[in-house]
Amino acid sequence: VSTQSTGYQRRVREFWRRQMADTNSPSVELEHAIGYSGRLARSLYYHPNGKDAVYVSGGCIVICDLADPHNQIFLRGHDGPITCLTMSASGRYLCSGQSGVNADVIVWNFESKTLLHRFTVHDSGVADVSFSDDERLLATVGDVVDKQIYVWDMSNGSVVANKYASPDPTSVICWGGHQKDIKKRATQNYVLCAIGSKEVRLWTLDPYSGDLSAESCNLGAQVRDWTDVAFSADKDFMYAASTTGDFICIQVRSLIIRSIFSVCSGGCTSLIALPQGGVLVGGGDGSITMFSGQGEALVDDRRVFVTGGVNALSLSADGTHCLAGSSQGYIYSVTIPEMVANLHSENPPAAVTCVGFPIGVSDRFATGCADGTIRVWDLNDYSVPTRAFVRDGGEPVCLDYAIECILSGWQDGLIRCHDCETGEMLWQIQEAHRGGVTALRVSHNQRFFISGGQEGDVRVWDIKSREMVCNLKEHKQVVTQVVCFADDTLALSCSRDKSIMCWDLRDACRITGLVQKMGGINCLALCADQNTFLTGGQEKKITYWDVREPDPVQTIDPAHVDAEAMCMTISHSGEYLATGGTDQQVKLWKLSTGELIVDGTGHSATVNGLAFSPDDRQLISVGDDGNILVWNVYE
Repeated sequence: VSTQSTGYQRRVREFWRRQMADTNSPSVELEHAIGYSGRLARSLYYHPNGKDAVYVSGGCIVICDLADPHNQIFLRGHDGPITCLTMSASGRYLCSGQSGVNADVIVWNFESKTLLHRFTVHDSGVADVSFSDDERLLATVGDVVDKQIYVWDMSNGSVVANKYASPDPTSVICWGGHQKDIKKRATQNYVLCAIGSKEVRLWTLDPYSGDLSAESCNLGAQVRDWTDVAFSADKDFMYAASTTGDFICIQVRSLIIRSIFSVCSGGCTSLIALPQGGVLVGGGDGSITMFSGQGEALVDDRRVFVTGGVNALSLSADGTHCLAGSSQGYIYSVTIPEMVANLHSENPPAAVTCVGFPIGVSDRFATGCADGTIRVWDLNDYSVPTRAFVRDGGEPVCLDYAIECILSGWQDGLIRCHDCETGEMLWQIQEAHRGGVTALRVSHNQRFFISGGQEGDVRVWDIKSREMVCNLKEHKQVVTQVVCFADDTLALSCSRDKSIMCWDLRDACRITGLVQKMGGINCLALCADQNTFLTGGQEKKITYWDVREPDPVQTIDPAHVDAEAMCMTISHSGEYLATGGTDQQVKLWKLSTGELIVDGTGHSATVNGLAFSPDDRQLISVGDDGNILVWNVYE
């Protein structure tokens, strides 16, 4: 369920890597996940131990040491994207919910990093989860389809109460301690706030009888779409944030609005109450605003800006620091009360479409992201020393390294070249392919490159002059991959039209045309012998071909069960094949025999790209879930 990476454990693994090398038992292990679901609300928490951050990354929960980027623990129990995450007051429990057919709620034990409870009562999706302050109860609420709210007993995992959600739908729930009597003494009943559908409602729970009743707050003429809610430290007030850029203060006793506070443009996207009084509010415009004071008497004190809308805020146990997660994938550490923001980590904010290593360099690689950014990552500390953003270019679909630059193909049909060190765009080829560039590969001699397009064209370009050398048009549908032979005189291309073409680049003509019987082809890899190559795609097999033979010479069936292989790559040693597919799996195979060595589980969406480092010690996988996974390969 969980995996861990520390300096000590890396040394231990290195020892076992040598042992496994002696017994020819290769393996892979997830070393690091670069990814944070920053567009998800309340997706980041500062653990009370003061050293760990807990956050959502696709379908995984990542526990990361704030001082050591190499030290991560992965909690994996969901088969779909996580939609909500919460942590109990002491940090003892974590709870996550997901969307999809299996809309499970999972409770995790933080200390042992193990699954404690799995609740399977919700259908379609889980909107939010929340622990009571005393950690005895857990509330879960379904999405707009499910419309159910459950309260669970954490001691045995049994249901305490169940009702139809109100408001309908409910987007956020938050416990507010115990209900107080007229003398402000705590009773046995619990208080739970629910917001959504322009309503704020307060639920009251009798934990012994299971009676759960709700009462609406009097919002007067205020009509808002609510985004987040929190109780003051003394539980006498509720603060509800809205998409209009303000938040309201509601007195719990009377359920009447006491104050309205304007904050920012772009809407208030997150809100937490400070233990000493006051409120911290994150805005869609990237602002983090601190309001000081008590209860309804709050004053806008200080403000800091970060990149992207602030969708998650979480305080440290001592209240001196706050973690902020942004919609652009950034995680910041903010000092309180100085309000100084320091970047902790950068992550892709959207699907990662392609990946590649420079020639002979194993500690850096480049990725293309659906947000229109090419990033170069440093594997020593997982930082981004270089980034290049293209406005109005669509998504980068493919990339490859040249000598000192990165070539990339884009949805708008352009091929762009960026400097590896500065990210500056050096040149671009207009209208390289009508409908979009879908495949790209630089020749081994670095003098030309080959591209494939949406309409089936394969084109060869001179790197220095950027002129088209030849246009090869025989594919009837989108070209999904192109590769060069070692001597750069021949090339292979594959297409969704089920065909594979072998091209003579000197004579600009087709030598061989092979056709797969069923299903389009998504990916292709050429073996070191320059005769054998492999394909994968809609046929759900991995097929071995010989360029001299019209029919396949070997198949792996099934390869990705009930799923398409979307990408594949062969290690530089020629011993291993890695494939990724729509089943979210990364698979490592023995190339010569087609034997499956290991399944790599970590992605929560389709795997789009794979790349071995030049020294073959690491494998990088990227996917639609916005995750970049770094796998250690032990031979």
